[in-house]
Amino acid sequence: MISEDLSGEPLSQELLQLKKRVSLSWEALSREFHRVMGEEGPSNTTLFRYATGRVKRKNPMVEQYVRDAIHKVTIDLVQAELNESETQRQRVEHDLAQTEVRFRKMVEHAKDIIFRFRLLPTPGFEYLSPAVFDIAGYNPEEYYADPELGIRIVHPDDRSIVDSHLKDELRFDEALTIRWIHKNGRTVWVEESKVPIYDRDGILVAIEGVVRNVTERKKAEEITLYLAALVESSDDAIIGATTDAIIASWNTAAENLFGYKAEEIIGQHISVIHPTEDPGLSNRIHHQLEKGERVKFTDTVRMAKDGRPLSVSVTTSSIKDQHGQTIGFSGIIRDISERKRKDEAIAESEGKYRRLVEGIQDDYFLYSHDPDGYFTYVSPSITNVLGYSQKEFLTHYVEFLTDDSLADVVRHTQQTLRGKHQPSFRVEIFHRDGSVRKLEVTEVTVSDANGEVIAVEGIAHDITGTPG
Repeated sequence: MISEDLSGEPLSQELLQLKKRVSLSWEALSREFHRVMGEEGPSNTTLFRYATGRVKRKNPMVEQYVRDAIHKVTIDLVQAELNESETQRQRVEHDLAQTEVRFRKMVEHAKDIIFRFRLLPTPGFEYLSPAVFDIAGYNPEEYYADPELGIRIVHPDDRSIVDSHLKDELRFDEALTIRWIHKNGRTVWVEESKVPIYDRDGILVAIEGVVRNVTERKKAEEITLYLAALVESSDDAIIGATTDAIIASWNTAAENLFGYKAEEIIGQHISVIHPTEDPGLSNRIHHQLEKGERVKFTDTVRMAKDGRPLSVSVTTSSIKDQHGQTIGFSGIIRDISERKRKDEAIAESEGKYRRLVEGIQDDYFLYSHDPDGYFTYVSPSITNVLGYSQKEFLTHYVEFLTDDSLADVVRHTQQTLRGKHQPSFRVEIFHRDGSVRKLEVTEVTVSDANGEVIAVEGIAHDITGTPG
C-alpha cells in the first residue's frame, strides 16, 4: 500500500475542484480512484487531509497516484459529458426533424398560402405552399420558374397598391387586400400579410407572408353595403331593435317620418314611438316574433317626436344569426296618412250616392273603383242585377267583362282618369250564371284637394233586352 503522508497546495486545489465537479463524498472518491487506477490508493481520510493541507509529510508516490487518478477521472468525466452532449444533439436534431415534418404537413394542408420571396441577390420565390393552386390556379413550380408571375396575376387596377406597399417598408405591418386574376380568368379577392426579412447589415433581402382567400367575405361585405344602401334609400322607415326592444338602427326615412335623428334615438326603447298599448298585445307580438313569425299591422298608430299620432302600416320580423337564434327585430313602417285621407274622401263620396241607391233593387247598381281598376264599393243591388254578392264583386273589373268590351272599357277609363268627360257607354258583362248582360254605364272621377284622381264612381243600368 502506498504511503499517505504527502501534502501539496496545488494538488489540494485539484482535489477540491474534482470533488466539487463529481459531487462525491471522500469515501466515494477514494473508491473511484481505486476503480480507475486498478489498485488501492489513499484512504478517504487521507484524501480529506491532503485536500485541506493537513498532511505534514510528503510522499511522491502518493502525490503521483493522486494526480494520475485525478487525470483519469477527469478524462472519464469529459468523455461522459461528450457522450451526453452527442446524445443531446441527436435528440435535438431528431426533435427538430419531427417538428419540421409536422410543420411542413401543417403548411401543406393549410388553406392559406404561405410563401417566402427572395429579393436579393436575384428576385424569386423560394417557397410557396400548395394552397396557391387552389386560390390562383397556378402550381408552385410555375411561380419558381417565373418570378414575375406573382405580379402579373395582380388585377391591373390594384398593381399600384402593391407597388406602393413594396416601396414603403413601414407598411409591411398592414394587411393588404387586393384582387388576383385566377388562371381561369375569374377574379379572386385575397388578403396578404407580410413580414420583412433583413440580413445582418439591415438590408431587406426577402419577404415572408401568408395570403388568404377572402372572396366570399368581400361578397358578403358587398351584399351588406348594398342592403345598407337599400335600407337607407327606402321611402319606408326601417328600424332595427335588439331583443330587449332597444333601437339599434334608424334610416333616413325614419328620421323624416318621426322627426328623430338617428343619433338621438338609437339606444332608446322602442316604446318612445308607441302610444300606450295593450300589454297583452305587446307580449303576444313578442312571442310571435321569437317563433320567427312575421307580424303585420295594416293600420295602426305610432307617435312622432312632436306628439303627433301617425297613421302607419307596420311589418315586424325577427332577425336571426347564422345559428337560427333570434338576435333582434326589424320593422318596416309605411306612412299611410295620405291613403287614409283618400279613403276617407272616397267614403264620403260613396256615402252621398249610397243612400240614393241602397233602395234600388232591380235594374241599377252603384259602384266605385280605384285608379287601378279594383272595385272598392258596390251597392247591394248587384246581386239582383248580376247575381254576385257584394264581396264577390270587389275585385278588378276585367274579371267580369267580355272580350268584346274589355278594350273599350280600358280606353274609356284611361280617358276618364285624364280628366276628360266621357258620355255614357255600353258594356257587355258576365252574369254569375254565365250569361251575358248589357249595361249602360255613366262614370265620374273623384279627386282629392290637390286635384289628383283617387277614384272613379259610376252607376250601371241593366239594359239587356232593350232595343238599340
